[in-house]
Amino acid sequence: MEAQKLNFSDRTFDGATMLEMLEHLPEPEVGLREAVRVANRFVIVSVPSVADDNPEHLHLFTVDRLRSMAADAGCARVSIEHVLNHRIMICMKP
Repeated sequence: MEAQKLNFSDRTFDGATMLEMLEHLPEPEVGLREAVRVANRFVIVSVPSVADDNPEHLHLFTVDRLRSMAADAGCARVSIEHVLNHRIMICMKP
């Protein structure tokens, strides 16, 4: 299924995960919005925090960009942690 156009109703799942995925999407904001739309309570995201030589990585996300994307997608609370070369974001819905 296309991550940027999920074939599920709003709030279908308690939670959604996007693990090592956003950096591959041409429009990551759209993908995150879709995950938030189909989640009832939370979305968990992991992305690389440092540049690497993977040619399929289209984006490198700063903490500020992740927070902005999450707010625009409708998350009420956002926490971001750092784990060896990665950022882990937990997005809680209202």
